[in-house]
This record gives sequence, structure tokens and C-alpha cells, in this order.
Amino acid sequence: MGAGCGTWEDPAYINTLFGMSGLDYIDLHIYAMNKNATLLDRALTYAQEAKAAGKRVTVSEAWLWKAAPEELGSGIASSDKIMNRDVFSFWTPLDERFFRDIVNLGGYYEHGFRLVLLDAEFIYQPGLQQYNI
Repeated sequence: MGAGCGTWEDPAYINTLFGMSGLDYIDLHIYAMNKNATLLDRALTYAQEAKAAGKRVTVSEAWLWKAAPEELGSGIASSDKIMNRDVFSFWTPLDERFFRDIVNLGGYYEHGFRLVLLDAEFIYQPGLQQYNI
């Protein structure tokens, strides 16, 4: 059994999950990076805390929203203005970097890491040279 939250949400919620007995994994949703990539850093912190608590980590949702910090607020997932920006190919280098960062987060977590991204599932296992799709 698992539970989790988005990296943009109040850390108090996820902090209670680390100490819950019977909880096998912590699930993270990572969309926005925020100013200075603070929300991506928060994901790493959560992975470290989950590991210390003996819990696995999953990322069931991740994508780099093309949004300015002032655009990030409640309801971002339903923002057509932000979602419609994804179609432009000039974002590809940023998307690739974001994905590499997420995979590197999985590399930190030595017991394996599961990422579900849009319609594909990527499973990182330590020591493998490629990712399973």
C-alpha cells in the first residue's frame, strides 16, 4: 500500500507518511520545478526521507510544465494555456533535461524506482545500462 502527494503541496502531509506503519511506498507527483528548481530538490529530499524510513519511492506522474513561477498555483493541471505549450519542439532540450533529472533521482534510490510518464512506464533498476519501457 502506498500514498503520496505532489512536490508543490504542503510538506507537513508527506512528513506524516514517512512514519506510518503498513505503508510500503511513497508516491510523488512532479510537474513544476519552481524558481531555482526547488520542487525538484524537494523530490530528492522526499526520496531520501522515504529511504531512511524504509519505504520505496514511485513517481506516478511527472512532466515539466512550461509555466512561470507566478503561474504556478492551484488548478495547474487544468490550465489549457500551460498544457498547450507542450506542442512546441523548442521545449525538447528542457524536457530531456527534466527527464534525465527524474531518472537521476531514481539512480539515487538504489532499490529501484518506478516512473509512469504519460502513456509509458519506465523502470529504473540499479546496474542496468538501459531503461525498461
